[in-house]
Amino acid sequence: MADRSRFAPLIVVAVAAAVYYILQPHWPSDQSIHIVLGDAAPKVLELDVRYLPGSPAHPVTDPELARSVSFRYAEGAAPRIVSHEPRLANGDYVVQMELALSHSAAPRTDGGVGSDKPVRLTVERSVSLQGGTTSMDVSPELLRASEDR
Repeated sequence: MADRSRFAPLIVVAVAAAVYYILQPHWPSDQSIHIVLGDAAPKVLELDVRYLPGSPAHPVTDPELARSVSFRYAEGAAPRIVSHEPRLANGDYVVQMELALSHSAAPRTDGGVGSDKPVRLTVERSVSLQGGTTSMDVSPELLRASEDR
C-alpha cells in the first residue's frame, strides 16, 4: 500500500499533462487576420465576417460554434486592409465575408443615376489558423463586382 501512495502524485501529474496536451490545441488563442480590400476599399460600406470551424468538405453547422465580427464605414473611409485579432482555436475554418458596396453616382446608360441601395457581395475562403498572421485578399472579387455595375 505504501508503494501506491508514493506513485499517486506522479500519476496525477501524468494524467494532468495528458489532459493538457489533448485539450490545448482546442483553446482559443490570438489570431491576427488581415482582409485585403485593395483599390476597391473606398466603395466598401460594411464588412461582416463569420468564422465557421471546419473545412468546405466537412463544415460545422452548429451556429453556436461560429464567431463573427462586423465593421461599418462611411463612404470612402474603409481601409485598404482591415485588420483584427479574434481569439479562435487553431485549426481549419471557413470564413464567410459579406460586404456592402456603395453605388457610384455616375450616370447610367439609361440616363438615370446610380441607386442608393448598396450592392451585397459574399466571399468565402477556407483558411488554416495556427496562431500567426493570416491574410485573405478579396480585392479581385470587389473589383469584379464594381465593374459589373
